[in-house]
Amino acid sequence: MARGVSDKNHRVMSSTAPLIVPFLFITIVVVFLSPLVASASQTQAQHHPYHPTAHPATAEPFPGTTPPLPLFSPPLSSLTRATPQRLAVKIPTAERFTLDNGIVVYFIRDEELPLLHVEATLLDGAQADAEGKEGTARLLWALIRGGGSTSRSIEDIDERLDYLGAAITATPGERLSSLSLTSLVESAPAALEIFADILLNPALPANKMEIFKGIAREEIRRVADNPQSLALRHFSRLMHANTTLHRFPQEHTIKAITREDLLLLHKKLVTPERLFFSASGPGSAAALREQLNPLFGKLKRKKSPRAQVTLPQHSPRRPQGEIYFLAKDSPQCIIIKGWGAPQRASAGSYPLELLNNILGGEGLISRLFCEIRTQKGYAYATGSFYRQSPDFGILGAYAFVNAETMLPTLALLNNIVGTIRQGDFSEAEIALTKSALINRFVFLFASPAVSAQRLLELEYLHLPADFYQRYPERLAEVSKREMQRFAREIFPEEHSLTLIVAPREQGEALRLTYPQLRLIDISPPPE
Repeated sequence: MARGVSDKNHRVMSSTAPLIVPFLFITIVVVFLSPLVASASQTQAQHHPYHPTAHPATAEPFPGTTPPLPLFSPPLSSLTRATPQRLAVKIPTAERFTLDNGIVVYFIRDEELPLLHVEATLLDGAQADAEGKEGTARLLWALIRGGGSTSRSIEDIDERLDYLGAAITATPGERLSSLSLTSLVESAPAALEIFADILLNPALPANKMEIFKGIAREEIRRVADNPQSLALRHFSRLMHANTTLHRFPQEHTIKAITREDLLLLHKKLVTPERLFFSASGPGSAAALREQLNPLFGKLKRKKSPRAQVTLPQHSPRRPQGEIYFLAKDSPQCIIIKGWGAPQRASAGSYPLELLNNILGGEGLISRLFCEIRTQKGYAYATGSFYRQSPDFGILGAYAFVNAETMLPTLALLNNIVGTIRQGDFSEAEIALTKSALINRFVFLFASPAVSAQRLLELEYLHLPADFYQRYPERLAEVSKREMQRFAREIFPEEHSLTLIVAPREQGEALRLTYPQLRLIDISPPPE
């Protein structure tokens, strides 16, 4: 069973993750959990703050690896066949209860396997880092899982978990972080005790801290070697320029972090006001409460019993038609174009999900894939993504190309976006896209553990209690006129932001076509 600290761009930014599209490649300051199954030999590799994950409630910014080039792939706009039959969706229910100090727990009974799954979610993540010490939260979570507790060494903890048939995984995120436990039911009391111990009483040993700081610095150096990671990092920084979300760990900020910084952040974050639990497994909610309450119910609140911490709200600036160039000596060129978009569960989020799928989110039959890759052969990967947060959204399109096809690809991408902006899509295209999204909705509730977490997040994100029940209905109700209105509002070229990562010589060719081109300097700061 694998344990360790994994990295994810947390579920908050994920909209209804599988609804949008499983995201590609990038393991970044973000998020997102692997099922807890791997050999003990993998443990050490996973005990660092930048290990990739595949948590079901998270999403990465680019869709998964592009499939092999098909012989023919008709665009959605050319399809006239009958709309596929929609799958029936059954939303599970969870029992909600609270511990003595008000901590909220959602539990779904599951008798299929003798396994208990418990996940602790903490509001706030990397955005809680002090300026100049970015990376503190990620380092804290690395040490929570990989540094032992004040009463147990990490070696003793790992040995004991192996004996119990249990696994613990820590997952830092930008705005939410989590610690999850999977255990055999018969071992659950002992496993829960360890789970509580490392969360509430982390040792944060100095020697382990230096090891994880070294791992973090090495991962940061590697970002510059990966054009995709580099592009995503700077795209996110530009889109979030006026919020705390634009900050990323750098080598000098990691170096500046002290053990006292970690202790202060732990004291700030691990409180009943910020802590929520989801769980699934055999037995009853009452029995689970009897196990959790002695471990977590005595944690003292800092506010009144009814007070609850909420996530800080962000309002990213609206792009003003900027185009940026970042020189990277690589045969690969990355083009990312983005717009501000409606936040999660807003009236505009439903039309935008459909527009995103038509543009590039639906893979082989999306317009970007059909025109840029299948018909022209310009790109080896292309698509679009729609990241929804409770307070804002970002819609983007991307293409990975070589230097020779960079300019024609950018021109074609802009032209495709232009046709969407003009409302050039058919009723048949819309109907097919609705069916695809609604049928994909089924997989939001792939397991009781995932379902419990999804139902819990409605509470801490302050979303309507019937959000999931109404989602298929709300999506089905979207009209072509609504989609056309939001396409006009969201996609104007004067409110877009384009980032190109390409060899230095390509910058001169770009400037001839785009005289407003701005250069991004990634030289390291002086020591």
